[in-house]
Amino acid sequence: MLIRIGSHVRARATWLTVALVLLPAVPASPQGFGLGLLGGVIRTEVNASNDESMNVALEHQSEITGGLFFRVPVSESFWIQPEALLTVKGTQWNVGAGEGTLRLTYIDVPVLMRFAGPASATVRVHLFGGPSVGFLTRATAETERPVSAKVDVKNRFDTVDLGWVVGVGVGGTLWNVDLRYGGSLTGITDEPSLGGGAPGPVRSDVTYRNRAFLLLAGIRLY
Repeated sequence: MLIRIGSHVRARATWLTVALVLLPAVPASPQGFGLGLLGGVIRTEVNASNDESMNVALEHQSEITGGLFFRVPVSESFWIQPEALLTVKGTQWNVGAGEGTLRLTYIDVPVLMRFAGPASATVRVHLFGGPSVGFLTRATAETERPVSAKVDVKNRFDTVDLGWVVGVGVGGTLWNVDLRYGGSLTGITDEPSLGGGAPGPVRSDVTYRNRAFLLLAGIRLY
């Protein structure tokens, strides 16, 4: 219980720090402010630190993702982009007699610092990165072998996932395409069994973190 409370405190402290750092950089005028939609695919896995055999056993899975972005300009070549994305993370395993899938559904809120090429260019290259926080809304472990079952395991995972995002993209005035990579800064569960979904015995000191590649296309509506 103390660990879970600590996670909430860390999350609030992180957001307060980000807000205090970014607030002076946001211009008072709304000129250039943007709102748009994002959609694409996410290729995700759970990384197991301190247990390489488990790390090999946990495989990638692919899901559809999407959401909203907000553009807050600082200059013609630099802007802050908060987002809200519905993402399904997790992993698959197929080891020995065990086969199953872990799905962790988050509302991810990254705050990206985007740097772009000259404003005069028709197509601009973007470099970006920043912190992210995920709020867990659902978690299920579904097994196919040795028995078929689907279990709600949300109470076995931390409800807040602090993370990071980096990437590169290209875009025009009203569109952009991004390739991103991101992950957890801290563990997503305190249980070595990965919330009861791990395929076999694991070490007690293992730490699980989300890792994901995202390919996203965005269109600016305003």
